[in-house]
Amino acid sequence: VYQDGEGSPAKSVTAFKNLQTENIQFIHTIVSSVALAVEPLANDAQIIQMDLSAATPLYSTKGDYSFRVGPSATVLASRAAQELIGTNQTRIAVLAINNEYGTGILNTFNGEYERLGGTILITERFKEGQTDFRSLLTKIHSENPDAIYVISYIKEFGQFTVQRKELGLSEPIL
Repeated sequence: VYQDGEGSPAKSVTAFKNLQTENIQFIHTIVSSVALAVEPLANDAQIIQMDLSAATPLYSTKGDYSFRVGPSATVLASRAAQELIGTNQTRIAVLAINNEYGTGILNTFNGEYERLGGTILITERFKEGQTDFRSLLTKIHSENPDAIYVISYIKEFGQFTVQRKELGLSEPIL
């Protein structure tokens, strides 16, 4: 039995409710916002929820029935901070998607990066689905960072890298 919430928390809740009528034993969710929306319903119904990519620290097996199979934001952000400091990129700009996924990684990353001795010159947020990053790129470039740490989904990251190249910018991206 299959239902697609299309990455939308509201649609995913509806999909979950539809699946409940099929007497399901478990569900798979994907992305932080969907996992967080479905989690209380799955736990209340005692249906196992396995999430494949929820990185937000807010999704951390709060009940007996919700599990994560991918790394948490804490792990992802800590490793990114260590990598940047380890390659002597100590003055950076951070660009993060403005949702649960981005916030989870951003909060952990900023704290860890600064704890390791790095300086965050600028932090900018963008909307999920945003297609124009030129003004953010110009603003980031004016800070002269050693690198740009981008917390994004693939679609937005692709737009960001294309526009970075079009503007002739060369800061490394992680």
